[in-house]
Amino acid sequence: MPDIVNTPPPLLAVDLLFRSKPQFSDLHHVVNSVSVFLDSSVELPLHKACQLSSLKLLSRLWDSSEVYAGANSTTTDCSWTLRKFIRNDRHYRQHQFTLSLTEAVRLGSMEMVRWLAARFEGCKVKKSVVVEAAKAGCLKALMFFYARDNTSADPSIQARGVGFGVEWTGEHLTAAVENGHGSVAWWLGTHFPHAEDMSKALNAAVCNGDIAMAEWLLARGTAWTRGDSALQPAHHAATKGRVDVLQWLGRIGQLDGVIGLVLVAAKAGQLHAVRWLLDRDTAIQEASRKLHLTALGREASLSIHIAAVSGCLRTAKYLRAQAKAPTDSLQRVTQTLEQKRQLEIFSRQFGSSAEAAVVSGKTMTLAARNGHLQVVKWLYDEYDKDPDANLFDRSETSYSYPPVYTVAMDSAAQFGHLKEVKYLHQLSQSTDTESQSN
Repeated sequence: MPDIVNTPPPLLAVDLLFRSKPQFSDLHHVVNSVSVFLDSSVELPLHKACQLSSLKLLSRLWDSSEVYAGANSTTTDCSWTLRKFIRNDRHYRQHQFTLSLTEAVRLGSMEMVRWLAARFEGCKVKKSVVVEAAKAGCLKALMFFYARDNTSADPSIQARGVGFGVEWTGEHLTAAVENGHGSVAWWLGTHFPHAEDMSKALNAAVCNGDIAMAEWLLARGTAWTRGDSALQPAHHAATKGRVDVLQWLGRIGQLDGVIGLVLVAAKAGQLHAVRWLLDRDTAIQEASRKLHLTALGREASLSIHIAAVSGCLRTAKYLRAQAKAPTDSLQRVTQTLEQKRQLEIFSRQFGSSAEAAVVSGKTMTLAARNGHLQVVKWLYDEYDKDPDANLFDRSETSYSYPPVYTVAMDSAAQFGHLKEVKYLHQLSQSTDTESQSN
C-alpha cells in the first residue's frame, strides 16, 4: 500500500460516503486509501489541468506528488507514475513547466502563471512561451517574466534558483503585431528596441492594415525588407481592399516596382482597390509616358480571367471595359507578344501560384465548375464572337478532345451545379444548330 502520510484531501464523494458510515469515523486511513484508489485525476499531467483552467486541480496534482519529493523518495510505492518526476527530474519539470505555462498565457490566467512560477523556480521560460504570450496579448505575463528574469543576474543568484531565465526571442514582436495587440507590441518594442524581428513586425503591421503601428516602427528606425514570400505587404492590402493602406504605401514609395496588385485585388473581388490602382497607374504613366496597366496585353487584361473564375463579375466587367482591346492584326500580334512577356514576369515573381491568364475556354470551364452562372453567361455574351479569346475553340479541327462547352458542362456536373449544366447544354444545342445551318 502506498505511503499516505502526505496524500491530498480525500475526494468529496468518498468523504460523503464514509460520513454515513459511523463505524469508519476513526479510521481515517481507510477513507484516504479508498480515495487514493479511486482518484485517477492525480495521474493527469499538469498542463492538462491548465487546459481546464482549474487551480484546484493543479493544487491537487501537486499535493499528490509530495510523497515523491526528495525527502520522501524512499516511498514503498513501486508503481510507475509521472508524479515521481514532477518534483525530482529536472528535464520533466522543465517540460511540464513549458507546456503548462503555454496553456496559462494562452488563457490569460495570471493566477496560473504565478502558481507555476512559485513551484518551478529555476526553470526557464522558453521562447515558445514568450511568443504565445505575445500572440495571446497577455501583457501582464510578459511583464511578470521580465521582472523575474535572472538571465543577467549574478551566477550565484541563478544557482539558488531565484527567478528564472527567460528566452526573449526575435519573434515576439511580430507575434503581437500579427494578432493586433498594439499595447503588447509597444511594450516589447520599448523594452527590446533592437529585436531581430522589427522588419517582420513592420510587414505584419502593414498586412493587418495597422498604419499607426507601422509608422511607429518606422519612426524607431525599422527598415523595409523583402520577405521570402512572393506576396508583399502591398499585395495583402490589395487583397483586403485596403485602399487607405495602399495610398499610404504609395506616399512613402513602397508601391514602386510591385507587380500583381491588380491581379490579387481582382481575384478577391476588391473592385474599389482595382479602380484606385488603375487610376493611380494612369496618372503616373501619363506623366512618364510609359505603358499603362490597361495597355494591350498588360496586367488589367490578364486579371479578367481570375476575376471571372472567382465569381467577381463586377470586377471582371470593369477590367474588360478598362483593358485596351486590339482593333487590327498588328495590334493583335502586339497584344500576344506583350501577354507572353507579362506572363513570364508573373511566373518569375509568383512561380506556380501565378494566376494571370488570358480569357479562354479554360475561363469558361473554371467558372462553370465553380458554379458562377452569371459569369458563364457574361463570358458567352462578351467573348463568343471575340477571335482573340476563341472561347469555344471553333478553329480547332481535331476531334481528339471534346468541345469546350462539353468540358465545362462536365465540370459543372461534377460539382453539382445543375443550372450551369442546363445553360451549357442549351448553349451546345444552339451552337450545333448554327453549325449545321452554316
